[in-house]
Amino acid sequence: MNLRGVNVTIPHKVAVIQLLDRLDPLAERIGAVNTIVNDEGILTGYNTDATGFYRRCMTEMLSRQRKKVLLLGAGGAARAIGHILTREKAKLTILNRKQELSWAEDLAARLSRNYKTDVKALELTAENLKKAITNTDLLVNATSHGMSPEIDATPVPAEMLTDNLTVFDIIYNPLPTRLLREAKAAGAKTIDGLEMLVRQGAASFRNLDSGETGRSM
Repeated sequence: MNLRGVNVTIPHKVAVIQLLDRLDPLAERIGAVNTIVNDEGILTGYNTDATGFYRRCMTEMLSRQRKKVLLLGAGGAARAIGHILTREKAKLTILNRKQELSWAEDLAARLSRNYKTDVKALELTAENLKKAITNTDLLVNATSHGMSPEIDATPVPAEMLTDNLTVFDIIYNPLPTRLLREAKAAGAKTIDGLEMLVRQGAASFRNLDSGETGRSM
């Protein structure tokens, strides 16, 4: 098709790896790809989700030591976000729905092994969510729950949201999501997914131009 490269989105960020010729070291460490560069038929996978999340959200993380983070989801984007969070010394808990609980367990094991820490993985149930969120500084939604066209959906009931939370929803359609609207109403600090989208896209274009991942990671 004479393409220089493509961006990959849900649900293909992990499955696409088996079709590539090589991985950038960051993408290999994360285990997910969202950018593919074509060099005369040699396909290389990169992960710029990690770059986008780092540049948008890590000022929130770096303001406190050992910040307690609750990550919802364990797909491709969650893998990149989990990598950044654990690298930056966050105390991380991952919740994922029962059907893909093994994804969360595998991600937690990978992060724990790579960064010599203890990442927890649990099923996303009302009970586990309520317990985990009471001990959370930063809540990150890396699921598709609430994405258009399901704009009335939310992964977190409004009554669980409090003013001591920072809530980051990586979804950028719609803006804001129901989760962020209800978090703001509860007094929480909110961050939407638009800037992360823009920053990862810019990093993707840099990879297309140079074949190199973002240096500021």
